[in-house]
Amino acid sequence: EPDDFLSLDDARPWPKSRSIPIDSHTVPVQHGLHMTSARSHEDLFSYGDNWKEANEALKDYIYYYFNSKYARRDYQSESGQDFSLTDDTKEGKESSYDILFKYMRVIDDDVVGTSSPKDNIKHLQGAVRLIRRAIAEPNPTLDFLNVYCLTYLKVGANLNLQEELKNSYMRGYREFYKSTDDNQYFYQMMEEFKRAFTVNGRNAATEAEISQMRTWDMLCEVDLHNEWLNEFKDNYLSE
Repeated sequence: EPDDFLSLDDARPWPKSRSIPIDSHTVPVQHGLHMTSARSHEDLFSYGDNWKEANEALKDYIYYYFNSKYARRDYQSESGQDFSLTDDTKEGKESSYDILFKYMRVIDDDVVGTSSPKDNIKHLQGAVRLIRRAIAEPNPTLDFLNVYCLTYLKVGANLNLQEELKNSYMRGYREFYKSTDDNQYFYQMMEEFKRAFTVNGRNAATEAEISQMRTWDMLCEVDLHNEWLNEFKDNYLSE
């Protein structure tokens, strides 16, 4: 397999109408900035015997992964606003609350333009997945944007996506906690993140989905407390 199949700089358009055979055992995924390996489509989608739905989902996954407008360098929205997630995160190396809340606006009218909120979310999800595969260190902004996309698109009964949603949220929460010096500010931002799902008529999450996030908050707090306790024991009680 060639190790320069596709990079962020030289991505070739993938026609959305192209048929993707779902009985194939692999789809391309990214390693570093290049597409070098493959993984089973069963790791991505679990639609039982609904092959038509699985085929459409797989085509969407590949199309938006290869063609996300938000992954393009120097991309601007129709209204002239800079919206390159690749540029803003320095190819995934930077994370901030400002970047997070900026890209949660992709379903707002002034950013949507002649597109649709759902299409913009799929472009955002494609960019998040592409950039995340190019980095070794966790990036909580990308994790929370992934939560935003999955929540908006709904994971339904798909166990793989349910697990991805939970893992992305809890990893993003913990990493934001560790990278935010002011704890009070951190908790304010976690509340702002939840509110951002429904402000300006977005309706990106239900009350039940927000409630689930609060349950994950508590699980994360337990993990963080246990981590702190273990470090305390190692530093002060080991001798």
